[in-house]
Amino acid sequence: MNNLFRGMIFIFININLTLGNSKIDILPDFIGFFMLVKGLEELYNQSDNFIKIKPFATGLGVYTLIVFLLNLFGIGYGLEYVAGIVYTILLIYVTYTIIIGIMDIEKSFNISLDTERLMSSWKIMTIFNVLIFIVIFIPFLNFIFLIFSIVFTIAYLVSFNRTKNLYYENNFNI
Repeated sequence: MNNLFRGMIFIFININLTLGNSKIDILPDFIGFFMLVKGLEELYNQSDNFIKIKPFATGLGVYTLIVFLLNLFGIGYGLEYVAGIVYTILLIYVTYTIIIGIMDIEKSFNISLDTERLMSSWKIMTIFNVLIFIVIFIPFLNFIFLIFSIVFTIAYLVSFNRTKNLYYENNFNI
């Protein structure tokens, strides 16, 4: 569960350094996806959902590694908007399925991992991430939705951290 949380920090927190045409992601997404894959492997015996999404998380890891390298060498690839939409859809699917897997753990072991709060924060975060793409050509609305997206992404990470902590508090039963 720690690897899932750490991976999500790398995936959802974007700090970039731009040098000329090169852009360096300080917390690279590909590292986050590979941490996520490691976390999925550690939890595979607790829910089939974790194994089901491992190929998607691995694929996103490879994709974000390629994007990282392209950005590092200052090579644009022209399909940022379309690629961003596909990336966002796959990220939504992966994070949703992880939450469903955690709900499976909660049910299987009859413990509380506060998954209702986790799912609620995920839904709100996801809505604002999608709205950013819908209003991309309306700068004011895009900026407003971006601010809300940041706030609710932090809320999601805080909620995921709470779920992770509850998991480890109850681990003696698992």
